[in-house]
Amino acid sequence: MKNLKTELPLSAVALCFGTCLFLSGGSAHATSDTELPPAGNNSLRNTCLYISRDGDQRTMRYSLDDQKQSDQLWTWDNAKLPDPRTRVRTIKNMPASADNISHRRYFRSYENYPYINLSDEILKGEEKVEESTYTSTYIERYPFTIGETLETSTMVDRKRGPGSNPEISSTKLIAKETYLGNETLVLPGNFTTPACKFESNQEIQSRSGATLVVSKSNSWYAPEIGLVKSTFDVRTFDGQTRQGKLEYLRGGR
Repeated sequence: MKNLKTELPLSAVALCFGTCLFLSGGSAHATSDTELPPAGNNSLRNTCLYISRDGDQRTMRYSLDDQKQSDQLWTWDNAKLPDPRTRVRTIKNMPASADNISHRRYFRSYENYPYINLSDEILKGEEKVEESTYTSTYIERYPFTIGETLETSTMVDRKRGPGSNPEISSTKLIAKETYLGNETLVLPGNFTTPACKFESNQEIQSRSGATLVVSKSNSWYAPEIGLVKSTFDVRTFDGQTRQGKLEYLRGGR
């Protein structure tokens, strides 16, 4: 097994929201550190996975080992898409990075499956430098019962490089989402919110079934906002493993 090495904060963090293709995972098992609600009394779960609307914006902060790396502007839009059910989420660094990298995800939202991912793009300026498409459509399935795990799998077809001569690869993504419980978070700016906590375990396999990358992350979702925090391991080019974190600053509905 080999770990994918990266220091691409924008693409890594963006994909960790759903598909941690760029991250290597830790080995410790995450657990909830707050008292769990009684069975059948968990109204928070019904509202924490907020489905973003057309025109929504938010600012998120990306850190490594608690050191700020960048702030990111997340925007949702479907005004230019022929299918009104499809949205595009764009993530850009603020201020723009030297290489002007941004990430786009095209997805659909339904009541029981907030994130049905169609494709991902990484752009350098206006030039598309990487594209990933999912067959069948990649559905992020979040359990409703604490302790429950839901699994989904899809084939990921990736094109990387110039449009006339891209590098093409195909892998299998296996994703497991576990509902760990509910917690109260204190975010930057002393913003306090209740949140649902999920653990995501993802495995990338070759077509032959060999494991290429294993990743794990914890994510917290809050009512009327959605994702407010995510933690994950980042494997740097020099072989070090650092603690990555994404936190909500402002914005939302």
